[in-house]
Amino acid sequence: MTRTSTEWIRIAAVLGALAFAACGDDDGGGTPGPETGPPPPPPADMGPDTGPRPDMATPVPPPPPPDDGGADTAPADMGPPGPTMTMTGRITDFISRAAVEGLEVCIYELPDLPCATTDADGMFVLPGVPAEAEVRVTYRNDADGWQPTMVHFTTPPTDTGFNFVVAEQTLVEALAADAGITVDPTKATVVFNSQAGEMGSSGGLAGVVPELDPDDAETVAFLTDAFAVSTTLGATSNVGFGFFANVEPGPHTLRITHPDRDCRFPFGWRGAQPNETRIEVVAGWFVSPSGGQCNLR
Repeated sequence: MTRTSTEWIRIAAVLGALAFAACGDDDGGGTPGPETGPPPPPPADMGPDTGPRPDMATPVPPPPPPDDGGADTAPADMGPPGPTMTMTGRITDFISRAAVEGLEVCIYELPDLPCATTDADGMFVLPGVPAEAEVRVTYRNDADGWQPTMVHFTTPPTDTGFNFVVAEQTLVEALAADAGITVDPTKATVVFNSQAGEMGSSGGLAGVVPELDPDDAETVAFLTDAFAVSTTLGATSNVGFGFFANVEPGPHTLRITHPDRDCRFPFGWRGAQPNETRIEVVAGWFVSPSGGQCNLR
């Protein structure tokens, strides 16, 4: 499928929604995640997904990780077995809003846990996921041209539904080209998206400054209010979205600050400070931390 440059920029504007999947418990009473997706265009539905899910995906063996020339980060040891939860959800194409069939959904830390495959409705069910644990949810289908994507979460204690969006593999190259960057397949792209934490807020938040530690990205880029890629902006625009290009594999800390707000990562891997989240960067993947929220002081 051929996209115009403008369409690729608009896709990028909501890829931070990957990190903001809303969740709820199995009786619909969970705490919803933040609303996301800066207009235009409107984001895909990121609300709680806890209702009946007919014809769920059939578990399949886990796929191999991307070929990154040996620079991969080994999955963490999850320790002895403990309580588990069932992760369910739906994955859609952002542009068409159509369900994406055939994506393999896995827990990166658990290569022996059977993956799920999205069905014709984009639905999946993944039982046996460690509860209240730091995991990386991955989804991919290289044969059909979807970008391998890795999202960091701290799982809740109960069965939970998540919604995700996915883009084509050529997205990363298109975004990088707009910023004058050549994608290095032995490294990764780290995306981030920030929004106001007040109830009912939506869209992005301007003025958020991201820092990556170690600072080993080739560059950091932001989307401007006009949905153009900028490597000189220095902080998020009202779109609230940006990305670090060509990040070295390995453990990193993402930190976000705002001059008038206190920022945090409510669903992320906990860092030393509330405005920090830990991520494990793996070469060849589109790596997304849990989304950031910034509340008025």
